[in-house]
Formats: sequence, structure tokens, C-alpha cells
Amino acid sequence: MLLWQAPRQQATVNPDTDDSSSTDPLLPARPVLKGPPVRPLAALLLAGCSAVLGIAIYLHPDPRGFGTAEQLNTGPCGMLVMTGLPCM
Repeated sequence: MLLWQAPRQQATVNPDTDDSSSTDPLLPARPVLKGPPVRPLAALLLAGCSAVLGIAIYLHPDPRGFGTAEQLNTGPCGMLVMTGLPCM
């Protein structure tokens, strides 16, 4: 799992009343989960990955073997400018 998730604690609540101290054995108890919101974090992770892949669809490999990122207006490769060698 990529994200750390704290263990969830389970408590029971009477569905007809807000008072959790009343325990009626004839009424079913529903679990109430307490913990970090995992689904919104998963949705943000999915959106970020989708954005990266969506941008990658429109990039075309540069025939020189380097410079594909220049299509995003980032400028030339810093290593190429400093050393004259392309990134590996």
C-alpha cells in the first residue's frame, strides 16, 4: 500500500437513537468507522496519475534522443547545457 493508513476503530451505534450508551439487544447495531479519509486521498492520487498520463499522450519523442520536455516549454536540458552530454 502506498499510503500509510491508521487502523480503523469500530464502535456500535443504535440506529434509532443518538445515545450510544443504550444497548437494546433486539435492535441491530451498525458499525461506525473512525479513521483517516482514504477515498478522497485515493481520488487525488488517481487525478494526479491521470493528469500525468494525459499530458504524456500529447508528447512526441524527439528524434535527437533528448528534448522531449521542451514541448512543455521547460527549456533545454540543464545537464546538456552544463556538460554537453544528454541525460541517460
